[in-house]
Amino acid sequence: MQIAYEDRLKGKMPEDICLNFIQKYSEEQKTLATEIAELEEKQSEAETARQSVDEFIQSIKKYLEAPELTREMCYELIDRIIVGGLPKVTGKERTIEIVYKVDIASVLRYKLNDLNK
Repeated sequence: MQIAYEDRLKGKMPEDICLNFIQKYSEEQKTLATEIAELEEKQSEAETARQSVDEFIQSIKKYLEAPELTREMCYELIDRIIVGGLPKVTGKERTIEIVYKVDIASVLRYKLNDLNK
């Protein structure tokens, strides 16, 4: 960039070529700055996910040998439990969905990716 500017001042480079070069350089800088910001955001999200996964795994390890589910375990591991409608009303079998504080599927994907690296 500096050399192009100096060449323009010395008359070695036409003004329109120099301006075109500067415009392309500026656009590239903006594009790269945007890409850097996106990558930093993804890295931050990945780090947050990794920390959540590690914390969840530590919580699970505490309860691996637990003989029964306790209130403490529920508070620590489960976000919410969704109970479906009554079979008499819906005509379908009642469904029960347990939503954990950490998405177990993403935990498993994360750990599988680590193993494959």
